[in-house]
Amino acid sequence: MRNKFFAIASCIFLLMSLNLAIFLEYRLSFAILIIFMSIYIITIYYIPEIMLTIYFSKLLSVIPYMASAKVQAIMFFVGSVIVLVKNISNKTNVQIIRSIRMFDYAIAGFPLIVFFIMLFGLLYSKSPNYGFNKTMLFFFYAVLPSIIILVHFRCNPERLKKFMLLIVFCGLLLSIECVNKFILIDGIIGEARINPYSINPIWAARIITLSIFSAFYYWNKWDFKQTLIKSIVFAILLIGLMLTNSKGPIISMIVSLIAIMVLKMFNVNSLKAFISNFAGVSLVTVLVVLAISVLPVYMPRFDVDDTVEDARSFSIREELIESAFNGWVNGNQIIGEGTGSFSYLLGQKDERRYPHNILLEILYENGAILVLFCLIIWIYALTKSSVSIVKYNTNEMKYSFSILSLGITNAMFSGDLNGNLWIWYGVSMTMAFSEFKKLENTSIK
Repeated sequence: MRNKFFAIASCIFLLMSLNLAIFLEYRLSFAILIIFMSIYIITIYYIPEIMLTIYFSKLLSVIPYMASAKVQAIMFFVGSVIVLVKNISNKTNVQIIRSIRMFDYAIAGFPLIVFFIMLFGLLYSKSPNYGFNKTMLFFFYAVLPSIIILVHFRCNPERLKKFMLLIVFCGLLLSIECVNKFILIDGIIGEARINPYSINPIWAARIITLSIFSAFYYWNKWDFKQTLIKSIVFAILLIGLMLTNSKGPIISMIVSLIAIMVLKMFNVNSLKAFISNFAGVSLVTVLVVLAISVLPVYMPRFDVDDTVEDARSFSIREELIESAFNGWVNGNQIIGEGTGSFSYLLGQKDERRYPHNILLEILYENGAILVLFCLIIWIYALTKSSVSIVKYNTNEMKYSFSILSLGITNAMFSGDLNGNLWIWYGVSMTMAFSEFKKLENTSIK
């Protein structure tokens, strides 16, 4: 009964979040917003996984009243505090929180160190306004959620499946809307990309990609019923993913799938399961590659030939990456040129610009020291989750590894520091499940 209530409440909230924009376009009274805020707070208190879903999906961005980045940050902060209060209000959870090692807090809370370094970078930034906004958004979007994810899943590991289900709901809604928009424009995408519910198509593609992994681990039993459900869900999600016309998430998905398969090859106990899964995963990869090769709208976006007009996405990013690296070589290599200064390098303007590579972005703006620390944290989390997968084959760690690998792969050629938050979330989730070392003790079976 409780699971049915959870599913119904989750669907209602997600549908409300995605469709309330239609009503708010008419700028109804302020009372409507107050009612929504009340529902928002109450729902998150009783189903805190909704807040974690908002972290990953940025659902607040689809609501006109929440269109402002500052308002979204406030909503993030309020939701984060609610989840934290929910966890510390339980005596058992308090004991668990106290038992978490300081080392785990340090790894998961590393974004706080990044935040202070970014603050320091504002002292000599050439783009102080953008740099300040970037720094504060990073605090709300990365620092707080990273700690919340660690605390929540360490205290409530059994609720990971509910989080997965919410992510799947998001992916399905976005995919269905992608299909709907595709039909409305008579099946002609052209050079444009479908943006469901006013969400950036790249973000929509990332959410759908994570939904694919979530569905895979949620319905992980190979009986007829689960296989049928998973097949239908996969079909809808893959269609939605292709319609977003975003190459970054597709490449990240393929890389993560291959990495998981390689890790599972080293686990003797799961060899039989690996063989049974290999055919399905291979089929998905082949279908994606064929779609990229056959559909005319996709080939230009994956073509690196500079003579192709639509390939400027590749050539421009190559120029941006080269500019960031050369700027770092000729600038302050240790502490960088200041938070947000990459935009000044390109056009002497105080605005949002980034090289589409998170390492070079950090390298140019905040220096080699911060890049070194980030690499150490990411490599440690990847190694820890990889070793756990090989030794114990826990689905919690496989899911954490998937999030981390998706985030890191995507960050190498798409988005900026605040657009690749999944890296920090993946690190936190890895540390949250680091105590689960035996398959029979895991919550996902």
